[in-house]
Amino acid sequence: AYLTTGVRVERNDALGSLSTVSVLPMLGAAVLHDVGSVTVKLRSAYGRGIRPATTPIRQTAWFEPHREMQLFNLAPEEQSGIEAGVDMFFGKTFGLQVTRFDQLASGLIQRVAYVESGSHVSGGPGPSHEYPNQPIAADDRHIAYALQNVGQITNRGWELKGDYNLGHLALSGTFSTVDSRV
Repeated sequence: AYLTTGVRVERNDALGSLSTVSVLPMLGAAVLHDVGSVTVKLRSAYGRGIRPATTPIRQTAWFEPHREMQLFNLAPEEQSGIEAGVDMFFGKTFGLQVTRFDQLASGLIQRVAYVESGSHVSGGPGPSHEYPNQPIAADDRHIAYALQNVGQITNRGWELKGDYNLGHLALSGTFSTVDSRV
């Protein structure tokens, strides 16, 4: 039996986020057992990771490159999830691995539109904005964009991998199926 654990503490204050320190845990467990000439391994793991946003490329991929992009306390994008599986090894000739995974990518950075009037923002992005008391003239109304942590995707699926080794010949194949929901 094996138990693996770890934690990474990462600091990133480049985006002006309210929380600049992220704690990233990882935990894994595996149990091996020989049944005749077959080795069976049961395994499971949980982990969490972050990806600091790289906003300049996101800005240039959209129209209005001459306008200033609004940044409102962006946090790093995050992915966390579990996986579990079974590995079977038939001597040194054949191996089969089956894995089930369930992951969540959250805090994904997206462009959010809001109304801007001249140089005065009439309704900033996010839940704390206030709408103006007076209507804005149509020719003075512009759409501006702000990057915010609002996206989320779940990824669930199966992976099946097989290996066959016969002397100098080695064959390997993988089949994966994923259900991603935005």
